Amino acid sequence: MAGMDMCDRLSMLNPRAMRKIELERRLNAPLTDLRRPSKWNGHHVDWHEWTESQLGALRCYCDGVGPKHMWQPWWCNGFVEGTDLLLHLERCPVCGLTQMWESWPDRPFDECWTLDETDYEPEGIFIEPEEPKGTDDE
Repeated sequence: MAGMDMCDRLSMLNPRAMRKIELERRLNAPLTDLRRPSKWNGHHVDWHEWTESQLGALRCYCDGVGPKHMWQPWWCNGFVEGTDLLLHLERCPVCGLTQMWESWPDRPFDECWTLDETDYEPEGIFIEPEEPKGTDDE
């Protein structure tokens, strides 16, 4: 292998080894999609900066979307203006899966949503209130 540069040596690896190298590169790459929802139910959200996560021990929920990988999300928190609501956002740097938890003081991390492209539009996210549970009035 004398006289071969790194690219030549890498090209000689089998496809499985190449996928593993590419996955490692993607896991260690910086987060490129920094978007966050601007509003929650019509209220502005004051987001903190994204924070890089430590390696997780769980499989990513998005195994079907791309190569299997560890759930190693970047995360950030946001406070919803005029409320006591904290939002916790996590984004996978490999496949882009983004999940958000709603956390009220009396119900920490009560609800979880998987975000999609519509959640980044100017009006943000609007969650329909649930109907009260109980007996029907008949």
